[in-house]
Parts: sequence; structure tokens; C-alpha cells
Amino acid sequence: MVSQVTYAIAAALVDCFTCGILSILFVISMYLLGCKNDAPPFKTAHWSIRLTPVVSMSILLFVVVIAHLAVTVFHLFEAFASPARNPVEVIENVLSVSNITEMSLVFLSGALGDFIIIYRLWIIWGRNRIVAIFPTFSAIGESVAVVGLIYQFIRARTHLSPDFIATTNRWIIGACVFTLWSYKCLLFWFHPLAIMEDSPKKQRVWGDGIMRAAIMVIESAMLYTSWATFFFASYEARTAIASFASTVWPPITGIAIMLINVRVGLSQVRKSNQIQCPNNRRLEIQPFE
Repeated sequence: MVSQVTYAIAAALVDCFTCGILSILFVISMYLLGCKNDAPPFKTAHWSIRLTPVVSMSILLFVVVIAHLAVTVFHLFEAFASPARNPVEVIENVLSVSNITEMSLVFLSGALGDFIIIYRLWIIWGRNRIVAIFPTFSAIGESVAVVGLIYQFIRARTHLSPDFIATTNRWIIGACVFTLWSYKCLLFWFHPLAIMEDSPKKQRVWGDGIMRAAIMVIESAMLYTSWATFFFASYEARTAIASFASTVWPPITGIAIMLINVRVGLSQVRKSNQIQCPNNRRLEIQPFE
């Protein structure tokens, strides 16, 4: 049987690797979203980025994921740095400050990912509030469950009492159910866009790329939803791999969101087939279907 320490080390390594991928995607997405080719003739194209809700939440999500990585590494270092302390006891102490902070960052990254995709759903449907109301309420329910869970961890004196185990179990299940239900609502609204031939909002909102926009959001949402399902299943099975799934969850969320941002940036560049970089070099980009 694999020990909790082994899962913690493996999770930290995978977390570092996925955060590296996330960092590359974040830099590329911010660059593409900031490249402007609307300068007058014979003028140099410029780079500037406007802090739209998506850009602001994406930056915040990236900071949260990197902070989670720092806390994860610190917690692992804390377990092995002192010879007088048993690493197993340190890692399994869910009431420690580092554990509570790590758990808070996990669910905060998930909430940010939810709201970013819900915002894109709202934009794609022409700022229609009706299509966003159900996933928004689901995301709010998830946030309430997370706040209740963190409160239970802060006020608890021991993690071995039956009352603490039962209460936290309800909050965790509630957060997972709201997360999965939120993405079920998103797929319900995105799926028709992905398969329709024509849409009355097509020209007004996304032009000829509305189906491409819906498909790319579905693909990224499925990546995050699959990992959330993996965590929920492993938690319900009461296996130690649930801690591995929760540790790697934030960078998976970040990668899913940054993939959307990169493809949106590429679609903006594709309109002119050519952008000018800030250092006055020119980058040729071929159209993609």
C-alpha cells in the first residue's frame, strides 16, 4: 500500500511540472491578448493589455496557483526539515496552517476557473443573463460550501472526532456536487452552439467562429471537469490518492483556462494573419481551421 508521504512527494513533483506548463501558457496568452496590430500605416505595432474581467481573473488565477505551489513545497519541506518530527504526522495533520492554506487555495482556484468560464458563456450568448444564472448560482453554492469547510477546519481542535469528520464530509461533497453541476449547466448551454449550423447570434457575437469558440471552451471545461470527477471519486472511495488529486487540481484548472485564453488570442491574430511584435519583428501566423 502506498503511503501518504509517497503521494505527497509525487503530488509536489507533478504540481511543479504542471505549473511549468501553466507558466508557459500564461505568458503566451498574455502576449497574444496584448498584441495590437491596429496602428496606423508605417507605424510600429504595439503591445498593451487591457484589464478586462477575463484578463484580471486569469492573472489572479495564475497568482493563486503559484501560491499554492509555494505552500505545497513549504509543507513538504516542513515535514522533512526537522529530524525531531515525524513526516507522516506532519503531512497527515489536516489542521495545520499550511494544510488549511493549501486547501483554501485549491478551492479558490476552482472558483476562479468557474467564474471565468461562466463569464465566457455569458459573452458567447450575447450577454444573455438567463443562460448564466444557473451556473452562477452553482458557483456561488460551491463558494459557500468552501467557506463552510474552511470554517470547520479553523475551529476544529482535532481531526479525529466523528463530528468533525461528518461535518467536513458534507461540506466537501457539497462543494464537489456544486462544481460538477456548474459544468453540467455550462455544457448544456455550450453543446447547442458547438453542433448548430447557423445561429442568429453568430454574426453579432463571434462571427463565423462561434462554433469554434464553443468547442474550445467545451474541451477545456472537460479537462477541468474530468479532474474534479477524479478527485470526487477518489475522495468517496476514501483512498489516499485523493490528496494527490487535490494537490494537482489548481494547475489543471489554470491550464484549462489558459488554453482558452491562448486560443482566443490566436483567433484574434488570425483575423489579420500577421502581427507585429513589440521589438519590431514580424511574426507570420497561418490560418487554422
